[in-house]
Amino acid sequence: MPTKPTPPPYKPSDSFKAARKAWLKAVDHERETRMALRAATAAELAANPELSNATMAEHVPWSTETIRNIAREFGVPLRQPAKAHTADNS
Repeated sequence: MPTKPTPPPYKPSDSFKAARKAWLKAVDHERETRMALRAATAAELAANPELSNATMAEHVPWSTETIRNIAREFGVPLRQPAKAHTADNS
């Protein structure tokens, strides 16, 4: 039985290479801007000790747990829960 000829190796077109290059550039830009937002989020938390992770999460595309992880990553002090005041401790 005769064997099939081997097809030539695939060579991406110039338009494909240009589209891929643009996509990679966008991915790099997204990574840079995401890291900048993470740092800004940590700075906001550090500058505003009364600001809760849940409140901060309302302003960014991340969950409260992600905000907690960002704070930990950037060394932001833990949020202190509000303490109930009693009549003796007002």
